[in-house]
Formats: sequence, structure tokens, C-alpha cells
Amino acid sequence: MKKASTLILILLSFNSFGQVNSSNLKYPSQNEVQKYKNSEDKTSEQNKNQSTFNNWRIGGGLGIGFGNNGYFNLQISPSVGYMVSNNLELGGIAGYSYAKNDWYKQNIFNIGPYINYFPIENLFLRANYMYYTGKQKYDNNLPFYNSVDEFNLDESALWLGGGYQSSGNVRFQAGILYNVLYKEDESIFSSGFQPFVGVAIGL
Repeated sequence: MKKASTLILILLSFNSFGQVNSSNLKYPSQNEVQKYKNSEDKTSEQNKNQSTFNNWRIGGGLGIGFGNNGYFNLQISPSVGYMVSNNLELGGIAGYSYAKNDWYKQNIFNIGPYINYFPIENLFLRANYMYYTGKQKYDNNLPFYNSVDEFNLDESALWLGGGYQSSGNVRFQAGILYNVLYKEDESIFSSGFQPFVGVAIGL
């Protein structure tokens, strides 16, 4: 009986020793693994929410110009876009342009969709179709415009080009576009090239 008690005591001692040693091992315990997994899942979920949160973009451009003969120009072009993937953005632009000098006044409205493709984070290629409509009114005291002093303006443009975009939630953009539909003698624009500067804010 005494030997049996001793044997049982020794077995209990080995069992306790094994339990103590297994809890002191250097590799991660099950609780630590679970804690790490929960933290990783939480970070992944936060990144997913952040990505979704920043998919929408609002922005646009504002331009003011002055020149000879009383020339003044004001352009406003708000835009809304959505990142359908990490390197592809779809959106739309609406705008208004007012111009005048000593001989005429011009009001033009425009609207159209655009596509931005980002081969790398800070550089993008753009395709932008725009429809322009409005009126151009000349001073009817001018002898060479005394019969027709107001013109309706209608033009379609397909702008292709690209530019640079800064990083961050508020992104500044600058680049240049060319209107592949441009016809010098028929266009409301003096050139087929158009530089642009704007801002995009992630929502």
C-alpha cells in the first residue's frame, strides 16, 4: 500500500511538472495565437472599411484668367468619381465657363464622363468625353457683326492625356489633355491642347 501511494505520488508529480513546463515554453501559447489572429482580423477589417470609405472622390477645378482688351475668364468644373479598383477610377464632370472681353461675352456649360487609369500610384492616364453648349454674344455696335450678334455653341470633345496626382486623402492633380476631335476652324477652343489643375478628396 505504501509503495502504491508512493507510485501515485510520483505519477502526480510528473504530471504537475509536465503541466508547469508546457506553460512556460517559449513558442506562442494558444491564447497568444488567438489574440494575434483576432488582431490581424481586426486590422484587415479596418483596412477593408478604410478602402471602402475612400472609394468615392469629389473634387474638380477652378480657374480665373485675365488678358488684354478687358479679357476675363472664369471656369468651374466640379467632379465625382468612384475607384472601382486600385488603379481604375470612373466618374463624371460638369462645368461652367464665362468669358468676356471688349467685344463679346460667352457662357458655356459642359458635362461628360471620364476614366482615370493609374499605372502607378501617382501617375494617371485620362480619357474624358465632354459635351459643350452655350451662347456667344458680340457687341452689336461692331460693324462686322451688326447683322448677327449672338451665336449658339455646341461641340463635342474627346480629351486624352494624363498627369500627376499627389498622395493622401486630399490629392492635387495636374496634367495636360488633347482633344482628338478638335477642328481649328470649327471649334470653340483656340487650341486642341488643354492643361488642367484640380483636387480630389476621398470620402
